[in-house]
Amino acid sequence: MSGKEVFEQIRDLIVAVKSTTAPVSADDITEDSVFEQPPLAMDSLDFAQFVVGIEETFGLIAYDSDFLRLATVRDAVELVEEFLSQPSARGHFA
Repeated sequence: MSGKEVFEQIRDLIVAVKSTTAPVSADDITEDSVFEQPPLAMDSLDFAQFVVGIEETFGLIAYDSDFLRLATVRDAVELVEEFLSQPSARGHFA
């Protein structure tokens, strides 16, 4: 799976998570988007749903510390790419 495909799936996941609280357009999400700042402005519940979505979408389980280091969409893409390339690096695949 390419980085672009990972980004697109993460972007779609963000749109789905935010759809019930403060909808955001996929066009407004870039790899530089910060989870805690507009247009994403995720609160802790949004972020928790996002984390569960990543685990379900990509079939992986990561340590909380892995997810706590995510500040931008790029960080999330890189985390998923890391798991896809070396599943034993951290956490594990479900």
